This record gives sequence, C-alpha cells and structure tokens, in this order.
Amino acid sequence: MLYFGKYLFKVNHYKIRALDIKYHKAVETFSMITWLEGKLLERWKKGARVGIVMNCNGIGYEVYVNHRDWECLPRLGERLALHTYMIIREKQWTLYGFANRYDRDLFGELISISGIGPQIAISLQSTLGHVLLVNAIVNGDLEMLSKAQGIGKRVAEKLSVELRSRLTAYCQSAQMTLSSEETCNNKSFIYKTLIIELESVLRSLGYENLEIQQAIKSTQVSSTLNENSDFDSWLREVLCTLDQQTI
Repeated sequence: MLYFGKYLFKVNHYKIRALDIKYHKAVETFSMITWLEGKLLERWKKGARVGIVMNCNGIGYEVYVNHRDWECLPRLGERLALHTYMIIREKQWTLYGFANRYDRDLFGELISISGIGPQIAISLQSTLGHVLLVNAIVNGDLEMLSKAQGIGKRVAEKLSVELRSRLTAYCQSAQMTLSSEETCNNKSFIYKTLIIELESVLRSLGYENLEIQQAIKSTQVSSTLNENSDFDSWLREVLCTLDQQTI
C-alpha cells in the first residue's frame, strides 16, 4: 500500500485503487502500465536475469524479459512493442515484458500461486515456452515442469494442482493468435518467438535439431503459412513435413 497525501493507494495486479483514508472509500482506479512501444536502447544480462531498456517518447523504461524473448530482440535503435506486467513492492516497481499478451497473462497466473515469485515464473517460461508450459500444468507433467531452474517436484505438483482448472478454461477461451494491431507493431519479434517455441516443442517430441531446421525451412518455402499464422497451424504443417522426410 502506498500513501500520498490523504489517499491510500491499494495495489491489486493491473489496478491501483485510491482510497480516501478518512472515509475509507474508493475515489479512483488507475490503469497500470500493461503495454510499451518504443526504441530498444539497451539489452543487458545480470547473472540469470536478462532485460532491456526501452526509449518511449524520451523516457527510459527498464524491463525484465524471459530468455526466449531476449534472444529474439531486434537490433539496438529499432522499434519494439511489449505487453508488460508491473509488480509494485514497498521499495521497488518492476516491469516484466512479453512478446504477446498470452505470455503476460500466463505470468500473472503463475505468480498468483503462493511460493511462485517472478523469477521462478520467468524461469518456467524461458525453459518451456507457452505451449509446453500450459500443457505440462494441465496434464500434470511434473517431470517437464521440473526442467526449469528452481522447480522441484513439490512445487511442480502445486502448480499443476492449483492452476490446472484455471488454465484448462484459459486454453478453451484464449487462442494462440495475435490481433492485426499486435502483428503490425511487432511482426518480426513475434515470428522469431514462434519459431523458437516451435523448435522447442519438436525437440521434446524426439526430433533432432538438423531435421527440425530443415523441416521449418521447407515449410516456409512450400506452405501458405506466414507471420500472421497461429502456432498450431505451424506445428501441424511442420509435422507433416517431418513425416514426408522420413518416408
């Protein structure tokens, strides 16, 4: 909780509610920072943490990102758009950035579980990516979840038990597609992230790196899919290509 004059600001995920201390009633709700667009000013790595600095209309925002998104960043000086999640603590306000809103929303679900902090959530997303992570939680795949740094079997089981029903409903309502606005603002960044996640899923299915890369390149040439196509469509096409390569 934050105090400013006669108001008490109560933080709750994406919203800050201002309360009149004397009368104990809400006076206004402020939106948090949930999206940023600007130029990539700096990219940094400190131990296991990675992040960037964005220049948004002359203001520099430091944003933590996961390793998958960090590897797909554009060159310094180029434009970038990120969906962000702000965490406010007594001595620090921290922004976490994601290539799409589904990863941001999943991050919010992860840190809502007691004992799961931002770094563990980022570790899970960096190691497994969106599709594998959601599937592992929904299907109770503790071995897959335990591949992430800082995740033991007990934490993995807690994640699956507490998030399974919520993520099952989430999967039914949220599609792995991007709006035209998101695609226009962040097309190459999103596409690189999709390809990296595609490679990760195929490796988990037992395919070798060389055959995965050949299949993706072949699909890019022969398929009607493009940067706007969703993840499931790409996965189906590449699996068909892999099947044809083994004949």
